[in-house]
Amino acid sequence: MASVSTNIKIDPVLKKEAQELFEKLGLNLSTAVNIFLRQSVREQGIPFYISAEEPNEETRRAIEDARKGIGLHGPFHSVEELMEDLTRPNVETIAAIEEVRQMQKDPTMGKCYTDVDKMMKDILEE
Repeated sequence: MASVSTNIKIDPVLKKEAQELFEKLGLNLSTAVNIFLRQSVREQGIPFYISAEEPNEETRRAIEDARKGIGLHGPFHSVEELMEDLTRPNVETIAAIEEVRQMQKDPTMGKCYTDVDKMMKDILEE
């Protein structure tokens, strides 16, 4: 099959890194580009997933909180510091522990179930 030369602009660092990778795979850059083009034609599209999806609401809130510095931890200077922070109970965990202690003192507190289906129905309706 006859070949045709094509010029494309590539970041020099990216080109070098790609050439090193393809060399490890036993390919040169030209062969790798041809593989990409053939697979694109075969699949009638880019042969891998490309996404421009918008983050969901929970992720958007987390991003906004991070930008505002809310709920951030660290920096950590050691793995021990990180682990200490991760194992320290947060406000919700402390409240849940206190609620369990209260329920242990007063078993009539809260709901009691003998029917799993009823319990699941109540949980899912909340």
